[in-house]
Amino acid sequence: MRFEATEVGGVPACRLAERGIVIASGQDALTLVAESGCERVILARENLHPDFFDLRTGLAGEVLQKFVIYGLRLAIVGDFRHVGSRSLRALIHESNRTGHVVFAGSEEEVARLWK
Repeated sequence: MRFEATEVGGVPACRLAERGIVIASGQDALTLVAESGCERVILARENLHPDFFDLRTGLAGEVLQKFVIYGLRLAIVGDFRHVGSRSLRALIHESNRTGHVVFAGSEEEVARLWK
């Protein structure tokens, strides 16, 4: 996996530089955690398999758990304004409230959520 060093709100972070789906399993998330070398990781929504956004599959819980267990903060950047699932909206809201894992429309929004 390729990463780009960046800063978000003056804080160092790594942005995944791959296009398309990179995370389709818990093992993929673990590989990303191991290879990132950063405490804060930024992914594009498109880097996540669509099953991530169907909470019934358990993929979101498995992926997010890897970041929490290993103490990395995660930002998922994309358009979340039209999320249809009430459960997913609740997950996004609660995640953004706590700030360890955030869902944002832009890196500027990530900076505000990661304060």
